[in-house]
Amino acid sequence: MTKRGALQKLWCATQKELDVHIARWLINDGRPYNTVVTEDFRNLIHRATGNLDGTILSAKTYNIILEALFARFCAFVEQLLKDDGKKGIVGTSACYIDKFWRFRNMALLVTVYNSSHASVKVKSLTTSRIETLYGLDIEPMVQFTMSDTTPSARKISKLFEDSIPTDCSMHVLNLCLLYGLGMRENTETVYALDAETQTPKKERRVCTVGGPFPRGAALIKKIRALNNYFNTPQRVNRLTETQRYYGLPELSTIVDCDTRVASTVSLFQRTIINYAAFKAYFEQCATYDDPQVSRKLDFADWRLLVEMEAVTESLAELARIEVQRSNQVASELIVLLKFAIDRLGADSYNIYDMDALRSPKTNEKTLPRRSIHLSALSAEGQICVARIKGQVEKRLPTLTAESVAILLLDPRTKFTVESLVRPAARDDTDADSDNTDAVIADGKQLLRCAHQELSTVRR
Repeated sequence: MTKRGALQKLWCATQKELDVHIARWLINDGRPYNTVVTEDFRNLIHRATGNLDGTILSAKTYNIILEALFARFCAFVEQLLKDDGKKGIVGTSACYIDKFWRFRNMALLVTVYNSSHASVKVKSLTTSRIETLYGLDIEPMVQFTMSDTTPSARKISKLFEDSIPTDCSMHVLNLCLLYGLGMRENTETVYALDAETQTPKKERRVCTVGGPFPRGAALIKKIRALNNYFNTPQRVNRLTETQRYYGLPELSTIVDCDTRVASTVSLFQRTIINYAAFKAYFEQCATYDDPQVSRKLDFADWRLLVEMEAVTESLAELARIEVQRSNQVASELIVLLKFAIDRLGADSYNIYDMDALRSPKTNEKTLPRRSIHLSALSAEGQICVARIKGQVEKRLPTLTAESVAILLLDPRTKFTVESLVRPAARDDTDADSDNTDAVIADGKQLLRCAHQELSTVRR
């Protein structure tokens, strides 16, 4: 028998019991019956700590402390990033596929480097540090080098002479979307004869494939302004009441949309779903509302919006979801790119039906679409198609020797290589077929050479 109030040293809480009670403590916080104030919970803490005066904070207080500490951490990181003495970081990782055809990603190096950004020095730092840390000379082992699309990063990847430089697929997809949506233009400097002075005059003009598309960028600004308008609880509540009253989907607006280009297409989709709610909201404005926000978008703008969404949707979905999967392998990505490019090259597109009936369960996947021929698109919609097709043909070619080698390595695609790399041409000629056969032969030869090099290293 132990005295009343004395610790029972023969009993101790197991880790499992502690986990269960801590979970109960977190769940019950703020409810009428809180685990923290019960006698059993205090007894558990006394036994676990060996201290009769041991106490534990309520979950609410604990979370407040965590939030305050996290705010201090964010402020500290922000200060570090803004300071003149900010640090430069060089990072390297290795990706490979194991014998069970599982994708592996291994971080090799993260080091502070504030010296010269010359590509030769950065490459030398990477190889020497990895050799020091792991005893590995990676230069003769690297088969593919993937980098950002910036010129400096690409230059470093090209210094590994025996490897095949490859652009990061996510960045390439976002670049295609940037140009397709009109958010970026290629320009060139030309000299034109001035009509008045008859002297050469230097001018800058847009030379983007497909032609200039200023209306695309202007439309994106209008759509963002419309969604950002609902940034106060008062407007959000009235929009929700409007959606509920008319039986519309209760989907919130996307305020301060992510700057990633693929997220802009998600903004398009959510805005189209909420079209009926916006229309009903601004038909009867409250005293605090500004009807001009809605009037800036006319019928032509809404039509162009659904056309741009239909054109860019397949590439945006790849950039948002598939490309960013941690276990995504190159062969699967090539297949997905092939399907997306084929959809982009079709003669018709499936656009959202703006006037379709909506229910509370309607979302981006279930809102009806209708097929529209390429020739029936608006002039701006056809410019969007031409621009994104031009970028895809330039930056995402599936008919390359490297793609063939990757597909041949995957047992799931090795027997369908020809169909997966053949471009989606409307008029399939003998010349196109001969070109496809030649590239497949180059891919096979590339694979043979790599296998011979590997066999030589093993010997």
